[in-house]
Amino acid sequence: MKFTKIILFLLFTITGLFSSCNVNVFKYSDLRPTGYTFPNDTLKAKLLIKEMTIAHKNHLWDDIKTYQVQFEEESFGFFGRRSSPFKELKMDFSLNYIPKTFNGLMEIKSGKEKGDLWGIKDGKTYKRNKENIVFQDNKSYKFSMNTFQYFIEFPNRIIEANIIDYLGTKNIDGKVTEGVIVSWNKLEPQENIDQYIIWLDAKTKRIVLVEYTVREKIKFARGSAYFSNYKEFNGFLLPTKISSKSNIKKNGYLHIKKINNFTPNVLTIDYLKPSK
Repeated sequence: MKFTKIILFLLFTITGLFSSCNVNVFKYSDLRPTGYTFPNDTLKAKLLIKEMTIAHKNHLWDDIKTYQVQFEEESFGFFGRRSSPFKELKMDFSLNYIPKTFNGLMEIKSGKEKGDLWGIKDGKTYKRNKENIVFQDNKSYKFSMNTFQYFIEFPNRIIEANIIDYLGTKNIDGKVTEGVIVSWNKLEPQENIDQYIIWLDAKTKRIVLVEYTVREKIKFARGSAYFSNYKEFNGFLLPTKISSKSNIKKNGYLHIKKINNFTPNVLTIDYLKPSK
């Protein structure tokens, strides 16, 4: 009886906490604007996505086999800490990936875990020490490494979505942007499939803001990532700052990610896909 009371107390406390952030914990988050009906203008949406791929030089991804990114992330507050795989709030690390897959290797460069190597191969996480590899399940590193990769490659990954529509214009930090909503199979909320809204600078067609759901983690969560401080690395155009917010954190940023360098073809595909 005592245990049941504790569980009920925690449930009501958590529900109340999220209610204060305008979060309905019993409902899938839905990025479709109030009053929106599909379709609005799918042809315009497809044109904008095409212009986005040109602006972000997507064709360059076809010319590389792997890449390395010098990366840092700072997390903020209770929810920032809980949604980070690291022991400290501010971390430096390098990431090596095979494009358009979810295979990669991370080397931690700071903090208590400095020197640790974590990899992911075909959905399985492993820890690497020189040439010794031990496959061990780590859901936090798996989710974070996949998320880092997806946002680094976002302009080239989101074109895989097969349903798309135009939402209109919006002023973001003084910039006129145009919005496109995308998902897979349908735009309505789905159990294991995310929705995205991409806000593009109306002039440059570069990504300014990405809104997204987080079905894999929390069905009612939604986030927003501001892409800024664009810079070219070996021809690749990348945002050197990605600032994320979430509806589970009432004020301020959840994470701020920074890309400090990007180098193609540092490690081989075989190195990033080790055998057991």
